[in-house]
Amino acid sequence: MAKDRTARTMEDLIPVEELAARLGVRKWKLAGIMRHQKWAPGKSVTEKDFLRAAVEFNDRPMGK
Repeated sequence: MAKDRTARTMEDLIPVEELAARLGVRKWKLAGIMRHQKWAPGKSVTEKDFLRAAVEFNDRPMGK
């Protein structure tokens, strides 16, 4: 059972750059999201986590 869960999780991970392109996120905003989350280039996350990070970035106080 654990193997199925791990395999499914690995398939759901997508590089943030690919998610940004797919969702129409501009490069400057992607850079801000990545810095805010402390993500390195090539980081792979689920679409749900990426969208959550984008909302957090949009809702942060200015200058933070």
